[in-house]
Amino acid sequence: MIYGEVAPDPTATPQVGDTVRFQPVTIKLLDDDRTVFMEDAGAFDGVLLSLHFADDDEHLVHGSAVLVGPGIALTAKHVIEPYLEVLAAGHKHSMCIGIAQNGMQLWTVRKATLLHGQDLAILGLELNSAMPHDRTFRQAIISTRLPRIGDRVQIVGYRATSASRTLEGKPGYSVEGSTLVSAGVVRERYPTASGRDSVMLPFPVIEVECASWGGMSGGPVFDEKGDLVGLLCSSFTVDQGQGVSYVSLLWPVLTTEFEGGWPSAAFPGAYSGLTDHLCRCQLTTQACPRLC
Repeated sequence: MIYGEVAPDPTATPQVGDTVRFQPVTIKLLDDDRTVFMEDAGAFDGVLLSLHFADDDEHLVHGSAVLVGPGIALTAKHVIEPYLEVLAAGHKHSMCIGIAQNGMQLWTVRKATLLHGQDLAILGLELNSAMPHDRTFRQAIISTRLPRIGDRVQIVGYRATSASRTLEGKPGYSVEGSTLVSAGVVRERYPTASGRDSVMLPFPVIEVECASWGGMSGGPVFDEKGDLVGLLCSSFTVDQGQGVSYVSLLWPVLTTEFEGGWPSAAFPGAYSGLTDHLCRCQLTTQACPRLC
């Protein structure tokens, strides 16, 4: 069991000489096409996030997200959109939880930018737990490279089996669940703005030959280099646990204006797109939307 304690933003009262580091990391793929439950809860070192919604009576875990920058995360729009009204009214609050090698990291969702016509959302986070001992956070590396048909990719997500508003009979949050990793090959690509179809997936996606399950929605999808290429948006399970998963490509988020980021003093207002150093671009400068 892993515990975390909610605390004020540790950067709210900075001291001279304080540092905060965000280290880009690549993710190692499974050796073959299969689905596994990760025994090491901190295997993704805080990069993978579970998305939580709570009030005084109820605690829900709904979907996954991925940390891509200083207090900046990405998730699927359909994960957070149903809660926007109650969040705006203050009836619930939302947080992301990441399990790192040095413990639990608790992030409060302060801003949410939903992309029109896409199943993508940008989250602005604030740390509400103790600073790691090395004051370093890990983040995924975004790639705009379009995976080829036959390439292997890896889908990662957190699936909760139960959640409670109390922890051992005291006020708090209790969650039981598992980190799931599912690897498979790209079967089809729909990279244009019209996507696969005009109703269900009308935005750029790839089709992956592997199963995924509820709770993994919004979870990161990594290519063979360990870079982030998309987010899980939907899936279908067929006989014997086999399935097909659809992955939203990330190009639209690169130039979308959003608010958020942490420490808050470094992100005082609107932020015009994810910065160049968050993107490992495989395209020519003429083709890349961010010239990165």
